Amino acid sequence: TIMSTMNETQEKALGIIPIVTGSLSIVGSSCIIFMVATRKKKKQTTYHRLLLAMSFLDILFSSQALFRTSILPSVNAYALFEAHASGEHEGHDISGAVHDLHG
Repeated sequence: TIMSTMNETQEKALGIIPIVTGSLSIVGSSCIIFMVATRKKKKQTTYHRLLLAMSFLDILFSSQALFRTSILPSVNAYALFEAHASGEHEGHDISGAVHDLHG
């Protein structure tokens, strides 16, 4: 599997990268929400509502990515790319990965 061929430094990098990118994404989305919420013109268009909704959802999903490695450290990040349990299929078998994740 991919995870078994990685060294300790690579595994640490996989743990740090989501923290950095998640933090930056939260900061960026927070800035967008702040800019839209403090506009001089109070006329809210569909565009501004979409920006607020997407930024809010981005904060939620980035928070999940930010804390995923500390909450669930045993989750295999490459589960979707591993071979099916029967060995007949190689790589990129989503149905096999989903089956492996759920039992």
